[in-house]
Amino acid sequence: MKYEDVLTFLTVVETQNLAQAARELFISQGTASIRIRRLEEELGVTLLYRQKGIKNAALTPYGERLIPIAQNWLDLHAEAHALKNLSLNRTLTVAATDTLNLFLLNDFYKHFISDHPEISLQIMTYHSQEISRMVDSQRCDIGITGSLFIYPSTKSFTLMAEPFVFLCHKKSPFADSLNVDCLKGEKEVYNNWSSEFDHWHRHYFASLKTKKITIGTPAMIPNFLDDEESWCIVPASLAERFISQVEHFCIRRPPISMPERKSYFLCRKTQLPEMASLIRMFQDSCLDYLARQQERNG
Repeated sequence: MKYEDVLTFLTVVETQNLAQAARELFISQGTASIRIRRLEEELGVTLLYRQKGIKNAALTPYGERLIPIAQNWLDLHAEAHALKNLSLNRTLTVAATDTLNLFLLNDFYKHFISDHPEISLQIMTYHSQEISRMVDSQRCDIGITGSLFIYPSTKSFTLMAEPFVFLCHKKSPFADSLNVDCLKGEKEVYNNWSSEFDHWHRHYFASLKTKKITIGTPAMIPNFLDDEESWCIVPASLAERFISQVEHFCIRRPPISMPERKSYFLCRKTQLPEMASLIRMFQDSCLDYLARQQERNG
């Protein structure tokens, strides 16, 4: 059906007069009549009774039945043509580890939703291996992890690589000498940052048989840096945050070989165009934000 034909039919129904309908549509009565006949031919039914001397339009039973159908058709036509004007509610689901969400990405999320109010972020917190499974099974759009678990359906890249540093008390011998032999194993506050870090730590500090405490969440670290001999190894970005919480502690970088703390960005290899565009936008914004943070932190 053509839009002008349906509109003419409903206008005739409203005015109950073909001539009046033509005037309201700014067309001739002949054009209005042609449109009604064209609609009747397309549907194969008679919509109006036509009798000489009767000015008011009288609907046949088919015409009566067409009224709600025609009204719905016009509504659907209007909705379809309004699609281009819609502000679509776009949602991104991001799963990241607790440490990354809390310390690395928290401020970025704030910047992103401020710059892109049309996008709704859903943030979830899981362990790295579970995040990889979630991306693979499409339970989240983006995964950000500290350890990489590869699935055939996913792709990944290194989002950020940063050095590890030592936190120690300013009065500690290590603070001046940077000699790791000054550090006592029983005073270390240990967090297993990754399998690579744990392997390096076991090899490099093989002589240190005990630890002060092994924790499961980095947020607890400042609570246990409570004497002049306590120390820990943390990523540089976290060190800057922790140092404001522990009085008289400092950041040190000894001249030894150390692994980097890496954060990985995961998503599926194939995406619908709209989702692929959102993921690229998030990815580019995140890379830019982290690069500026690293530059600021030196």
